[in-house]
Amino acid sequence: MISSNTIYEVDTVLHADSVEWCPINNYQDYLLCGTYQLKSCAIKSDDTDSRIGCLQLYQIDNKSNIEDFKLKQVFQVDVVGVLDMKWCNQPLLENMPTLATADAHGSVKLFSLYIDQHKKAKMKNWCEVLNPNSVALSLDWSSKQCTKDIQIAASYSNGNLGLLKVCESDAVLLQQWNAHGFEAWITAFNSENDSVLYSGGDDCCFRGWDLRCPEHSLFNNRSHDMGVCSIQSCPSNSNLLATGGYDEHVRIWDVRAMRPKPLTNLNVNGGVWRVKWHPKLKDVLAVACMHNGCFILHQDQVSLNLCSRAHYTNHQSLAYGIDWCYLENSVSHFLASCSFYDHKLCLWNLNKQLL
Repeated sequence: MISSNTIYEVDTVLHADSVEWCPINNYQDYLLCGTYQLKSCAIKSDDTDSRIGCLQLYQIDNKSNIEDFKLKQVFQVDVVGVLDMKWCNQPLLENMPTLATADAHGSVKLFSLYIDQHKKAKMKNWCEVLNPNSVALSLDWSSKQCTKDIQIAASYSNGNLGLLKVCESDAVLLQQWNAHGFEAWITAFNSENDSVLYSGGDDCCFRGWDLRCPEHSLFNNRSHDMGVCSIQSCPSNSNLLATGGYDEHVRIWDVRAMRPKPLTNLNVNGGVWRVKWHPKLKDVLAVACMHNGCFILHQDQVSLNLCSRAHYTNHQSLAYGIDWCYLENSVSHFLASCSFYDHKLCLWNLNKQLL
């Protein structure tokens, strides 16, 4: 196992918990970092006015030499504390890249990335759907490749899931139901079937839902020993699903035949806050492991076993965010990750020969 190399690092000032590379062509050199922090003067931890944050927009600098590129901050939006965020895989309003955020006020907000008349990149908020008396903990976009009937699923601190429909210039809450006994930490669509949704909660349950009749779950898996806080369907193989949680295990499932035990699992010795499949490679995923940095994992296609190919240890605090850059070269994959209390954003590379 090899430790990966840091290319560039940034002090985000506020506590960093989410990073997302833009997937849209001609914008793939843009990276967003979300932050969340409780004001030191806060009297109660549930005082939502005390939860501050921002969206920091970065662009790769020195793109002509991708081995030596840097991150340049080009814009910042001050917002309520961000818990999660995701780019839509296609442009929406006015054909611009669109980001959704889940925040501490219980809102899902939509932002567009645009270039102004001075050729400066900026973000603007054009929609908000509020879920009162809760914190929005995670979200995911449906995978449809058309601008009609795009949906967002969100999970909340009261254990609920919500389904939003994105219209031409607005979004509306279609339905909401209780999915978990405690915080619903994570939700994710199946990468090919938008009628199937997954969720994980602090009740240690990992559940599947048919959105055509969400009154009863498709399955309720209790193999996790602690709260489930990360789920992602593999974008290149929708039969594979990765989950992770506070019990420090990454699990891989075949959703065609959900069983009490996964296909394989690996203990990464740190709470698994985010799992991110490689956007093209069906057997590779990146993992943010809280107290134990970040890992690149590989699943053997014969034995199905997971093994670690790289360990990134440059974070001295809770590693919460990780994502693959869509730009790469013949030698390296590039990733960004962030950590909380040391408010650090890191850009690093992975040699392709390791995979």
